[in-house]
Amino acid sequence: MILVLDASVLIDLCHCELESLLARLGKIVITDLVLNEVKHPLSPRFEYDLFIFEDISEIISFRMIHRKPSVPDISAYLCAQSLITQTKQEVCTVILLTGDKNLRKLCKNSGILCHGVLWVLDQFVSRGLLSLEEACKDLQEILKEGSWLPKGEIKKRLKEWC
Repeated sequence: MILVLDASVLIDLCHCELESLLARLGKIVITDLVLNEVKHPLSPRFEYDLFIFEDISEIISFRMIHRKPSVPDISAYLCAQSLITQTKQEVCTVILLTGDKNLRKLCKNSGILCHGVLWVLDQFVSRGLLSLEEACKDLQEILKEGSWLPKGEIKKRLKEWC
């Protein structure tokens, strides 16, 4: 599994110092534009591949058609699209991790799998990387830092984990 990150999910995980666990879910890929958007210091144990856009003309062209997602979000989308094309011959799932509503809509419309930070926490719990108590504490920390997550999904997890 290849996980392409946007800034919102990475920032949420950084608030709990969980970003280094991501590599336990699959190969992590971040674009240079997304990485520039993250001001929070990353764990030295955080392993990822950097996807560099040498030429941003494709991003600019895409942005002229799709005005809502930010330039870094578009870079993550185009990165995921590129990785899907590259891995068509392999049995490999590419998932874009985002909390951005407009980026999620774009992914849905183009058939790119996407999930958010709650899915990541679910994966950590189901794989035994976090206990229910740790997941509860981490979700509360993410919420305390001001993350915008679906209220119904938050309630469900807080009830299950806390």
